[in-house]
Amino acid sequence: MSVLLVSFFYGCVHPLSAAPDLEGLRAELKTEGGVAARLSSEAADLVILYGGEQKGSLETCGCPKRPRGSVARLAGYAEAVARQGAPVVTLNPGGFLADPVGFEQEPLVDLMLQNRLLLDGLRLMERVGPGYDALNLGTADLAGLSRMEPGQAAGLPLLASQVAEWPGEIVLERGGVRIGVLGVHGQQPTMADLPWKVGAAAAVGERAADLAARTDVVVLLAWYANEEAKRLAERHPEIDVVIVAGGYQDFLPPVQVGGAVWVYAHTQTMRIGELRLSLSGGRVTGAVDRKIDLDATMPDQLELTAFARQARTELDRVQAELYE
Repeated sequence: MSVLLVSFFYGCVHPLSAAPDLEGLRAELKTEGGVAARLSSEAADLVILYGGEQKGSLETCGCPKRPRGSVARLAGYAEAVARQGAPVVTLNPGGFLADPVGFEQEPLVDLMLQNRLLLDGLRLMERVGPGYDALNLGTADLAGLSRMEPGQAAGLPLLASQVAEWPGEIVLERGGVRIGVLGVHGQQPTMADLPWKVGAAAAVGERAADLAARTDVVVLLAWYANEEAKRLAERHPEIDVVIVAGGYQDFLPPVQVGGAVWVYAHTQTMRIGELRLSLSGGRVTGAVDRKIDLDATMPDQLELTAFARQARTELDRVQAELYE
């Protein structure tokens, strides 16, 4: 079945045609009702939950009228999806840490603390329920890690396909489906003196063919790297899914680039993305991209909520010493 898809690259509208084996590409937005009303009843061969750009925060966006987001709500919704029984992976396209280096290369002590507390929260998320299966390192994340003691990020599934010192791929298996994950990031400005050399994005494509030979679905995570990800998807049809983060606040429908389903992560994970895939013969044959508001009606994961409160107390104390 042919569908008309709309792309928002370059600020223009481009019609894209669906690949012959893709039966449909649909979008859903869920902003009302409790968690039961926001869950999908459609079958899926694989569910990809995605969201990033927490910028070191465990908490909501802080908006005065309708605060959304938080790691506790993300974990609560992930638990509800996992209970439905479909294979689930949870991916972060990047920006989960804050850049803790000021304009004069001075360390921003409170942001360094925020980053450490967020990593502790993500480790807790893994222990108490579905945690992140891959965390793509963007420039801000690398800057944050460059100001940490060795071992502070231990145990987390960090990914940096352009940096030799970090894992370049992550391979997962859920319900008999093998998922390969790659990451790419744009060269966003930072005052941090990064101790790692960042390679060209084009080299990530060389991994895609090899990864496709070992997995059923190849996912590319991209942080502020639309142009780089677009070239990779067009040149490497073995990439099945592209998840991009870049400060997006609007509801953007999925598109298709090359052979890949392309979806947009909402900034600060105020809306969690839920990509429900139909698979056949190692190919994506159908996709529903859902965005679910993580507002006060969503269930909090209780242990993460308690941890976030403790973290806020510690952060308030340090900021009071610094700024008052």
